[in-house]
Amino acid sequence: MPHDSNGGSQQVVSNVQKGRVVLFTEEHETKHVHHQFTLRSDRRGDIVKRLDDKNIISALYHPVPLHKQKAFAHRHPSSADLSISDKPAREVLLLSTFSELMREEIHQIHQVINHAF
Repeated sequence: MPHDSNGGSQQVVSNVQKGRVVLFTEEHETKHVHHQFTLRSDRRGDIVKRLDDKNIISALYHPVPLHKQKAFAHRHPSSADLSISDKPAREVLLLSTFSELMREEIHQIHQVINHAF
């Protein structure tokens, strides 16, 4: 059955030009069932704009680092160097994936991401 397959998300991963974006990898001999495809890029803004222009939905995951959110601000002095936490907040992008993605849709996602560079 189509909904039993995870092929759509694995195909999204397969043709993104590695080296231009950071792809989260699987451990040897394992397969992850993706409901979202997560990538990191210092060109996230360009990618998001291009995806949006093509009506491809994306989301930002924790666009504000936890230490900068009001609920957690009291736990971290403003002088603390938390740049490692800041970087993913600027770079991480999520794409929704599902097994029913059509080949044309997957190709369009590849084109948009790869042409952002």
